[in-house]
Amino acid sequence: MKLSKTNRIRSTNFKNAWYEAIKFVLLDGIEFTFGTPGEGKVAFDSVQEIILTGHALRQIEDHVVHPQYKFGGKRLEEYCKEFTSEFLREYNNKTRECDRFDYMYYERLTRHSGIDDGIYDCETDQLEIMNERLGDQLDSEIASNFCQAITWEVGRDGTYAYSSPCLQRIWMRWYEPNIVDVHLSWRSRDLYGAWPSNIVAITEMLNREVIKPNKCEIGRIIDYSDSLHIYDYNLEEAKLVKEVPEFHGV
Repeated sequence: MKLSKTNRIRSTNFKNAWYEAIKFVLLDGIEFTFGTPGEGKVAFDSVQEIILTGHALRQIEDHVVHPQYKFGGKRLEEYCKEFTSEFLREYNNKTRECDRFDYMYYERLTRHSGIDDGIYDCETDQLEIMNERLGDQLDSEIASNFCQAITWEVGRDGTYAYSSPCLQRIWMRWYEPNIVDVHLSWRSRDLYGAWPSNIVAITEMLNREVIKPNKCEIGRIIDYSDSLHIYDYNLEEAKLVKEVPEFHGV
């Protein structure tokens, strides 16, 4: 049996972290077919943990992506708007139910549907709760492992569902003086087409909704994917991605 190989990347360069992840899939990724019954998709797969620190965090916050990433610029800015309350409100007002996306991350995070047992609210704003829990850590000066949000809803994403969120969980913890550790867990991930956009949009959302209101900043992003893959139709383009030279000054 051939299993997906695992990889860990530590990088202070967001652009080259993407390149390194692609290089690993091209060299060590396994070819497999996945998807829904009767509609399989061929991809080359890996399990990867990508740890981003230092200058990489500034690049992410400034929306600086690899020059060969096709969905930068205006397309990236439009994607980031999908992670806002304004976009969600307008989208829900204008879009018919039959034309809606199967899920939207911002909706799952701010209107998460749980079990209405008379105690817990049916729609929970998890980002608001994370904001409060980060504030509690600052006030008490005691770190917590309870500051998290999930996207999975059993009623929608159970065994009968074939289109459910790729991002599963966001976990954060405070460190002195005002540093936040951000962990992102994914069940499935398009490395070539989506990885940079995902990181930029989610980071911008967390900074706006949780981290900056508490006068904190991100110290590290740990991005873990159970299945980080490149689809076969993107493989030849992915082979052309090059490492970006780093300028260290004179």
